[in-house]
Amino acid sequence: MKTTKKHFKLFKNECQKWIDKFELNNWSVAYSWKNLDEDNLDGASNYGTTTYDAYISLDTDIEDIHIDGKNIIKLIKECAKHEIIHLLIKRLKLKAIDRYIKSEDEIVEIEEELVQKLEKIIR
Repeated sequence: MKTTKKHFKLFKNECQKWIDKFELNNWSVAYSWKNLDEDNLDGASNYGTTTYDAYISLDTDIEDIHIDGKNIIKLIKECAKHEIIHLLIKRLKLKAIDRYIKSEDEIVEIEEELVQKLEKIIR
């Protein structure tokens, strides 16, 4: 199914909703609406390795198998939430991958930040 400009606007609005909810406004987020054919994805995210820059994309053509009886609006909302959850945990992942952790305290600090954000939204 081809996504539309209306779908892309919904995607960006949903991403912003989750960015606000997770208190991730320290990230600079750019959006794109493009063909993500390489991995059969609905959405994708790329991140700066040393900065708080994120590039989040919505596919222009979502495979029917991904819709599988779902409303396209619901699927786009789920996709936006999924990509922002990646953003939520990205700092921890990047630090671990880069082995840039100076001390165990740094991992504890990042973990605590994530736990506090989840605490606020999980009821």
